[in-house]
Amino acid sequence: MFLTSLFFLRHLKTIYNRDNIISGKEDSEILSGQRIINLLPTDIKFDVVLCSPLKRCRSTLSLIPNDYMLSIKYMNELSERNMGVLEGISRAEAKAKYPFLFCGSKIGVSADTPNGESIYEVQKRLEVIANYINVNQDKNILICSHNQIMKILYFTLNGILVTNDAWQCINFPNGVLINVSDWMNLQV
Repeated sequence: MFLTSLFFLRHLKTIYNRDNIISGKEDSEILSGQRIINLLPTDIKFDVVLCSPLKRCRSTLSLIPNDYMLSIKYMNELSERNMGVLEGISRAEAKAKYPFLFCGSKIGVSADTPNGESIYEVQKRLEVIANYINVNQDKNILICSHNQIMKILYFTLNGILVTNDAWQCINFPNGVLINVSDWMNLQV
């Protein structure tokens, strides 16, 4: 697949990110004084912005001038993965209580977190986003969401199997606007 107009923006760093707490769908305030790092030409305008409804994404998006965004859609499908019993606790505590959920220092991609959402459930809900992107390849589309969501969406759009090895190879840094079209069809 070749896209010329797809951009990802992970929300700015939050209090939970700073304190190494697992957030999932539990919301956390963004840290003050941050700005979006723009790796794009200044003349880019987004025909459509698809954004997670969680506050950390809405707050991040509010830092982009409105004249750069022609249309904004808040979509529940772009909410972060529900991490169940891990939400709101530190990574250290999570690893101590639930070591079977971890692959090295990170939560295993295929780990089924108690009371949480599986990676396959997330893939299923992101199908509507992938279909929208495929139908609107001629538009500048910005996705403002969360690291796990953007990783899964990236793998889905490229037909890459979501494995722990692939999962460890890609991350979207907080607050960096990235033209992922340049990454399309890269092997992970």
